[in-house]
Amino acid sequence: NGYDNKWAEFKDALLAEIGKLKELHQPFPADWFAIKDQLEGMKNKQIPHITNNAYLTYCLQKKVEDEISQNTIREFLNDIGVIIYFKGLFDRMIFNPEWITNGVYALTDNPGIIKNKGELEFTQLDKILTPKGYKPEEHKFILDLMRKFELCVDIEKGKRFLIPDLLLDVEEPYTGEWHNTPGFQYHYETYLKNIFTKFIVRMYPYIHKKTWWQNGVVLEHEESKALIKFSAYDKKVTINISGENIKKRQNLLAIIRKEFKDIHGEFAVLPVNEFAVHPTIKIVDESGRNLDLLKDYDELLGIEEAGRTEVFVKELKQYLPINDWLDGVEDRNVRLRNRDNLERENKYQAVAVNPHLGQLQAELVSRKKEKNELDHKKEKIEERADVWATVTRWLAGILLSSGLGYLIYWYFKHSKEIEDNWTKYEMSLAFVGIVVSTLLIVFFLFKKTKISEETTIGFIEGKIKKILYRTHKFDLEKYLGVCSNIEQKEAEIKKLDQ
Repeated sequence: NGYDNKWAEFKDALLAEIGKLKELHQPFPADWFAIKDQLEGMKNKQIPHITNNAYLTYCLQKKVEDEISQNTIREFLNDIGVIIYFKGLFDRMIFNPEWITNGVYALTDNPGIIKNKGELEFTQLDKILTPKGYKPEEHKFILDLMRKFELCVDIEKGKRFLIPDLLLDVEEPYTGEWHNTPGFQYHYETYLKNIFTKFIVRMYPYIHKKTWWQNGVVLEHEESKALIKFSAYDKKVTINISGENIKKRQNLLAIIRKEFKDIHGEFAVLPVNEFAVHPTIKIVDESGRNLDLLKDYDELLGIEEAGRTEVFVKELKQYLPINDWLDGVEDRNVRLRNRDNLERENKYQAVAVNPHLGQLQAELVSRKKEKNELDHKKEKIEERADVWATVTRWLAGILLSSGLGYLIYWYFKHSKEIEDNWTKYEMSLAFVGIVVSTLLIVFFLFKKTKISEETTIGFIEGKIKKILYRTHKFDLEKYLGVCSNIEQKEAEIKKLDQ
């Protein structure tokens, strides 16, 4: 069938690509094979590892005496899975990977370390690892591996350590004052737990008085503090910065952002979006919660680059200065310098690698500037459309409620029973009450909700927008064409980059 044919095609293509690997065609001396056979024999005997000195002894016995050949053999055996070795940790070569994982789990699953909030004394290793079959001289190697993979960090060099994964999952009762502070956020499509672990390990020197827990930490630098929270559920990291001096706050945030940039860069694929947080203004959601007012950081930089100073905030229906967000992150001079450096770097790399790529990137920058100008005009039109839609909505509500009230009043006036038993004052009060009640009903009927967006409001705003687009000579088709062209050029650049 078709599936079998595709599998056969894939298999043939895979074998063809494997056949092109230069490693497979590299001459392999007989004495190198002898070393490989000796190490494989040790692996088959369930020997977990050997020291680097033992490996060098085997090489000398087989007349492989130069350092380059010894390193080449070791790398080749690592590539084909005979051994596992780690650069910078040449003390041992591993035959059995479970020997490593069992040693690590012996520490991370230890009740005493868990009870001590992830803190570990070096003197505890003997009591924990020796009963598991690890010799005293192997304890440091297990610890070195945990350091290398950022599973632990030294609290006191060589004596005391912290395993961040074992911190308590309850937030510290007091972390500081964070009301009306500038902030920054990272939003992920997929949140990875080891982002937090790596961050704690790397930022340990900045941690403020052990204010840490499993999903957060407080840092301190130059009289400024930062509260960083990690949420696997929301798939985001939130950062708040406090301190009297704006330069020092910016410096601390720059240190934090650089570390996150480095961590993100270590993953082959990790889609992440950056958002700046307004320092004072909050928005209220439908359930009444106060939420941060966020703006995409790259979008703000693009608006600034286009020469604009304000951005329209739909939630507030007004324009706000972009510096409210940007200055909480970086000084303007720093932003300009970074932009110039990035443009030069991109231009150099693009032209050096592919002239066509350089041309595409230049066209993309031009198109994005054009889009920013059109966005500004479009935002103003949509702002006016929203105002007119609101006025229209209320006028419709008033007319509908007044009409309904008049009908009811007419009924009161011509009803014999009501006329005999009600005074004019009572009928007037009833009329006013009915009009107000009807107005409230109409207000909630026309209130901006997800349903009304798709029906009443959406229809009204859609018609008003079309009128305003025409009166302001805004070419919507041109705008959509520019957006489509940007997407097309980004796809072409991505394809060329690959």
